[in-house]
Amino acid sequence: MALNIPSTQIYAGRYHHKKMEMPNLLDEKHQAYTTQTKYVRDELSIDTVTFSDEGLAKAKDWREYTKDNPNISRVNYEEQLEELNRQLNTVNIIDTASMFNCELGEVASQIKGERCSSQEEFLTVMAKAYQVIYDRIEEDFADPDREPTWLKQDDGTYVEETKQDRIDALNQAYHSRAEFAASAARSKAEIEKHFNGKNYSTAFLDELQDKVKESWKNAVNEKNLQRLRQRVSSFKDYSLDFGIDMQWSTVMNSLFYGR
Repeated sequence: MALNIPSTQIYAGRYHHKKMEMPNLLDEKHQAYTTQTKYVRDELSIDTVTFSDEGLAKAKDWREYTKDNPNISRVNYEEQLEELNRQLNTVNIIDTASMFNCELGEVASQIKGERCSSQEEFLTVMAKAYQVIYDRIEEDFADPDREPTWLKQDDGTYVEETKQDRIDALNQAYHSRAEFAASAARSKAEIEKHFNGKNYSTAFLDELQDKVKESWKNAVNEKNLQRLRQRVSSFKDYSLDFGIDMQWSTVMNSLFYGR
């Protein structure tokens, strides 16, 4: 149903104010009357509202119009509000993994008084950063007052985000850092091979990459995460198990720290 009515004409009524009567406060009769009245304004000022026939007709047309128009119908108000809330709380509009990648770096940089002088110390700091963020996720989803967040699907529908969805995004960010570290180790080894005469075979370079990724993966296994939740005086006291032998540890320290 089409409706072409200026908003100022929807209600063509008239609002009438009864003229205020100023009482004679010196009148004894009025003083006695006001002591018995709880609200003097209710007796002294009475407003009335009337609507013209034109105003009532247009108001009826407007009500019919709102029923037929889903964009302004009150019937769909709650649905629209829910849709807006989902859009505002949709977390995968942005790259969540990239956000966690930045947060990993921020948490690691906030560790005071620790200078990494070995691959083991560096990985311990990164694993600690992972553990801190992991526990933040656990606490967030355990909060009974937490507002739900949503993930937008390829078909445009929404599903509520779960704790595992958030942890998967963290794991993706951590994995990307592990991949970068593995590529950096290979590049350094190739530089050593071409410019310093190191006899590194392709098989060695491939295995080096795998060992670096393996050490990153093992750094955040459940056993190590439990160790990282303990209070210690120094990160060196954690003694994490990276799952690689001393030979590969020596190679990594030589490439990254010249040890």
